[in-house]
Amino acid sequence: MIVRTKKKPSYKLISTYKTELMGVAAISVLIGHAGTAIMADTGAILLVPKMATLICTLMYMFFFLSGFGCFYSLNKSNDIHKFYNNRIKKVLLPYLVISSIAYAIKYFILEFSFRKFIEAEFFISFWMKNEGAWYIAVVVVLYVVYPVLYNIQKSTKGKKTIVVALLIILCSTVMMGYINEPWKYNVNYSYVGHFGGPLMGTFCFIVGSWIAEESLDKNEYSYLLVVVMALIWPLSKMIPTIRYSSSISLIASVFLGMSGVFILPFGFQRMPQGVKEKSLTFLRKIGGATLELYLTNIYVNDLLRQLNVRFPNDQYRIKYSICFTGLGVLLAIILIKGKKRIKRLYAK
Repeated sequence: MIVRTKKKPSYKLISTYKTELMGVAAISVLIGHAGTAIMADTGAILLVPKMATLICTLMYMFFFLSGFGCFYSLNKSNDIHKFYNNRIKKVLLPYLVISSIAYAIKYFILEFSFRKFIEAEFFISFWMKNEGAWYIAVVVVLYVVYPVLYNIQKSTKGKKTIVVALLIILCSTVMMGYINEPWKYNVNYSYVGHFGGPLMGTFCFIVGSWIAEESLDKNEYSYLLVVVMALIWPLSKMIPTIRYSSSISLIASVFLGMSGVFILPFGFQRMPQGVKEKSLTFLRKIGGATLELYLTNIYVNDLLRQLNVRFPNDQYRIKYSICFTGLGVLLAIILIKGKKRIKRLYAK
């Protein structure tokens, strides 16, 4: 279905392909995690983790589409209790089930620490040490406060307030690049390395909510905005290294990833019909399993690293990368099929 106004496509196009876009974001995460697990310092193989990191910028579409979906959900029902119930069923309960199994294996079998289990399960380990399912840790907070954000957005000065909030987030991210000291609870991360992702994820979430409101009125695409978002990343690579480089690089990467939400639907529309049907069907299946794919991917990788799994003749860890990615996908398929069977049993 092609959603158009008389002149240009409207933001409603994003709603039309929302599930497929979630599928693209999920695939980008799998590629990103697999590619960055590869160890290389010279030769052509060095390009793999770099390309994977670039592709993984599309994961910020998750935050945009989450904000987009939250606006539609709350705007449709105007019922906060229903909104929270849906978030609990769709995100929190699946997370608790999958994470409980993973963390039980890690903290009750591989090592025994009830304290670490609680810290990991309830996101304390992420906010303190940057460990665990960071996307879930951030988006759960955003879900909790979203009704407040929604009311601000719908107020008479809503757009001005949103613009100010977005500018504050950008400025805060830039300023963190000025801090040279590592994050005190995990010296492997800088302050922008620890807080930059959550801040820019929040940025994308708010933008997604804003664009969702625009899509209801079928407001037209701003081609200039999309082009600027896509060009910020290559332009940022031309800037000499300065103290704020890490912040600028993060912001540019996020804008590049978020631009996929606006650009990809054009590609979907222009596919040959036969390819389009198969491709979009595949992406819809992936998009409907994003949470399971994301969680099984990170937890399988974490457990295999905990077990120090190594393969012979695997100096670049390519076999390892394929192994944990494949196992994660297999477990996600098993979980999804199990969930469908449970639903059928309850339906009877």
